[in-house]
Amino acid sequence: MKGINDPEVVATRNRIIVGVVIALLFVLPFTFFFINKLTERDTKIVKEIKNGESMVILVTNKKVSNEVEIDDILSEVKVKYYKTTDKSNKYYESLLKTINMPSTDIIPPTVIYIKDGNLTASLVDIKNTSDLTLFLENYGLK
Repeated sequence: MKGINDPEVVATRNRIIVGVVIALLFVLPFTFFFINKLTERDTKIVKEIKNGESMVILVTNKKVSNEVEIDDILSEVKVKYYKTTDKSNKYYESLLKTINMPSTDIIPPTVIYIKDGNLTASLVDIKNTSDLTLFLENYGLK
């Protein structure tokens, strides 16, 4: 039986400690970097809402077939435009809470109009782009 002071045990222990330290030095910075990059857009949206800014938000998911057409139309609005996904984004619920909108009121694709930091209107389950164009014209966004 080898003792705790045996050179082989000490060398193995040191290798394990060095390996763990090296792994932590590489894993932790990359983890923080990716978490910050993935959450930057949604925290920016919430901050801007709380600052009373106006914007249009498109809530979408992978099942939305007309996203490209909607995206093209919304990229030309007179206010800031953001796109987010439903439920896959961990800040999605925070966004909805900020604008006092329950998640049950959203069926992607949904366009949410925020005016001066307050929920003004939303267009749910957009089937055709003519409805979206009419919605934007009614609120003076196009």
